[in-house]
Amino acid sequence: MHALLFAGLLYSLAVVLVLSAGFFIHAWSYRRHETESLLFGLATLFFASYAGAAGKVYASLTEGVPTTLGTDVDISVGSTIVAVALLIHFGLRYANSRHERATMAVVYGLMIAFLGLLVSGHWWTRATVGRAELDLLGLRVPLLELAVAPLALAYHLLAPLGIGLVSFLLGRDYARGRRESRPAFLGSLVMTATAINDALALGAGWMDTVPLLPLGCIAQVYGATHSVLSHYGRLSSELQQHTATLHRRSEQLAESMQERERTQEELVRSEQLAMIGELTAVIAEQVRAPLRTVKQASRKLHEPSTDSNAPLALIETIEVQLAGLDELVASLLDFARPVLLQSAVVDLKQLFERSLAAVEGGENVECRIDCELPWPALTGDPDLLGQALSNLISNGMQAMDRDGELTIRVMTRQRHGVACATIEITDTGEGMSAEQCEQAMTPFFTTRAGLSGLGLPIAARVIEAHGGVLRMGSSRGTGTTATVLLPLKTEDELPLGAGRRWSSRPP
Repeated sequence: MHALLFAGLLYSLAVVLVLSAGFFIHAWSYRRHETESLLFGLATLFFASYAGAAGKVYASLTEGVPTTLGTDVDISVGSTIVAVALLIHFGLRYANSRHERATMAVVYGLMIAFLGLLVSGHWWTRATVGRAELDLLGLRVPLLELAVAPLALAYHLLAPLGIGLVSFLLGRDYARGRRESRPAFLGSLVMTATAINDALALGAGWMDTVPLLPLGCIAQVYGATHSVLSHYGRLSSELQQHTATLHRRSEQLAESMQERERTQEELVRSEQLAMIGELTAVIAEQVRAPLRTVKQASRKLHEPSTDSNAPLALIETIEVQLAGLDELVASLLDFARPVLLQSAVVDLKQLFERSLAAVEGGENVECRIDCELPWPALTGDPDLLGQALSNLISNGMQAMDRDGELTIRVMTRQRHGVACATIEITDTGEGMSAEQCEQAMTPFFTTRAGLSGLGLPIAARVIEAHGGVLRMGSSRGTGTTATVLLPLKTEDELPLGAGRRWSSRPP
């Protein structure tokens, strides 16, 4: 009798299956989103338990050992119950079945029911070893005499069907073009055949044979391992191709970016030349009229006159025109100069008082500042912000010849989740049309003769350099409101006023 030799074969298969299970579980630990690797590893581990328990059964079948089989047979059957359920789950997950959840609810339900039947002791009607022996490739192996209850027989008939379902799913995947599924499909066919052998012999008792399912598991593991390696090989090849494609596209993108930069530089140069031409024309128009006046006045100075006060009047005219030209040149320099901020804490109250003192208004024009206390804490360039606010206040003053009111409101508001100082400068002048309001911050645009039209553009540049926004709102007959939004330093420094206000009415 060669029972021990056959038991050693089953033990060896169990060791191989344990190592294979470790490979798949280790592969899952690196790529946790591939649950099918974990399921196949666990199924293989339970098949290894089946092989080990079956080996122990045959190791115990020596002379002098009772012929009634013990719990090892139950362990082998219980291991296959769990293993088959996990293998079916693997097949459904590997094939991306749409019915995975519903099918596995039924499979795991049957698994629990069969395990309960096995544990209750109602699985076997007879589990003994007879005196008959089976010749297996020259080995004389004792023949097990097993008979199962009717409910247990259902499992031994369903188990090959479940493994066959896995073969069907793998074969369908292969037929659909997933070439790496071919080895796993062939291994699954071998395993299905061995499962049928064990079900007919050890389960139903309809034929004389020995457990062959561990050999089928080895074939399945070999095929699955080959499929996994082919899968990763294909992924590696695709990754290399994608890397090469991305490298080529990155080179093309770099060339496109260089071409775009060259085109952008050409466009910028073209825009700069166009702007220079436009500015030149505007400046020439702005300068020509004062120069013409100066030229006429200087010509009259050389002409004899009976009026002794005439030369003085002409000289005063020349001085006025030259002062206007000087102011225009200063505005042009301010407009062309880069905005370089010298950051410091800004005292808005002091800034407004200086600006109002420096700006001249029309007759009977009243100025009022209305601010929520405490004053917003700003960080910026005090000189540049003072210049911008002075330009806005000056525009408002010049819009009112007489009997007007200039109101400055200072508030703290949220804009896109950022705390901002909101400054509204409102005059009661004649206002502007919608078209004029849109062009208000265009260089050299002005609605009043004698002005350079650079005050608002300069103010807008300074405010934008501080991360803020300047908006103009106006309509005919209702005055104009310039709204300045400046981001505050930190929200912790920005407490809102509790109804208290500060007002100033300069004389």
